Amino acid sequence: KSQVLYRAGQALRAREMLQKDLQIVDRTGVGVPASITSKELEVRIDAALSKAKVKEVVLQDSLGDLDRLLQTAVAAAGMQYSADQAVYALQGKLNVQDVGWQDSWYWYRGSLQLTLSDIATEKVRASMQWPLKSSGQSQQQSRIRLEEEILNLFNHKFKTEILAFGK
Repeated sequence: KSQVLYRAGQALRAREMLQKDLQIVDRTGVGVPASITSKELEVRIDAALSKAKVKEVVLQDSLGDLDRLLQTAVAAAGMQYSADQAVYALQGKLNVQDVGWQDSWYWYRGSLQLTLSDIATEKVRASMQWPLKSSGQSQQQSRIRLEEEILNLFNHKFKTEILAFGK
């Protein structure tokens, strides 16, 4: 439902731009007002997401902390984390290699793959993959930066990727 609302929001934003052009050519300068605003639609999207119950499923974790990070992703997208009453499963694969010391930096490189699927039907609702890279003056600093990069993806891209999937 939230994906449908997201697509409606994209259409509404396009309509709002066309409305501005219409106001210029319309004699009254009013155009044709929309029955709902973008802000109201965003509230509906957030309300739909807040009803989604999601659990994490770690398929691969080369760092050992992906379960906690996936729970953070669920919260960042505005969904409910529920281990026992979940309707959706957020599956994660974190494949990171310790590249070691190169060019005066300690490096990690890899990728994070997430799939959100309906538990009952096993239908994939969203799928995304991001490359990862971090460096630091120590192994610990590089690992902390890698985790910060993952959290940044969850806080700034994850929700949009879920909603935009399946256009």
